[in-house]
Amino acid sequence: MIIVLKNADFSRNNIGNIPINLPIKEETKRIMSLYTKYPVEQENEFAQALNSLVTKMQNSGLYDKITMLALPSMASSIAECRINAKNGDVVSNESLFESLYTLDNGMLKRTDTTFEDTINTCGHVINHSSNDFTMFGIYFTEVTNGYTIEPICGGRINGWYGFKSTYRYISDGPSGQILAGGNNVSPKGGSGALLAAYGITTTPFVVSFDGDTVYYRDKRLSRIGVCTPTDEKLIQFYPLLVGTSNSPSIGSMMLYGCGYKLTESEVSEMYALLEEFYNNIL
Repeated sequence: MIIVLKNADFSRNNIGNIPINLPIKEETKRIMSLYTKYPVEQENEFAQALNSLVTKMQNSGLYDKITMLALPSMASSIAECRINAKNGDVVSNESLFESLYTLDNGMLKRTDTTFEDTINTCGHVINHSSNDFTMFGIYFTEVTNGYTIEPICGGRINGWYGFKSTYRYISDGPSGQILAGGNNVSPKGGSGALLAAYGITTTPFVVSFDGDTVYYRDKRLSRIGVCTPTDEKLIQFYPLLVGTSNSPSIGSMMLYGCGYKLTESEVSEMYALLEEFYNNIL
């Protein structure tokens, strides 16, 4: 017997949302051979989450623009976090990387290890121009109601490239900032910090540097910034690190990476795919 409830809607309770396990793509299998926390099985929900992310990025053309991708949420050890999943390259300075970072239940965190020698680098190797560059990630911190505006004691998100292009949360107050060429990015048509007065939140984020324009997207807002265009060479990618900071992070990274610049619509599309992945693995 089949019972039909006319006009019934159970979607808010996730009733009827039956997951369909799709065949695992070869690219997903390759990544999961590098990040080995979960089995490469069609029935595994984490494999399916990554498979969906990779597939949708490939179908949209975003995947070709990514040059560096790290997946702490899929890693079985801190050593695996040194791997660039996009091309298999490994951060060369193992001891420094593994003293600066720790892996806690799929979350990459910054330790309080002092980092002063900017020549003795241990970041992911990249080769980008600062005016043709996107960085993205899923930043996680244990907060209530999804937000906090309290001081975060050094928990910051950024990529470090000799202070040229960064995305960070300032340790002594509830504000974020984006820098390009070492200078603050201002809101289009306004002044001040692009993310001033916005507190830290658990959210994916995407920020794209396109000459004198910066596109930003996270859980709360989508903003366009302006800056003085630069053409600095970006050679290292560090998560959760601002310059030579030696403060431990409160927050952590579940995924992070970078690539070539994205359009405003591509930034929103990338954000949506990261958010879907984030929701699927929690």
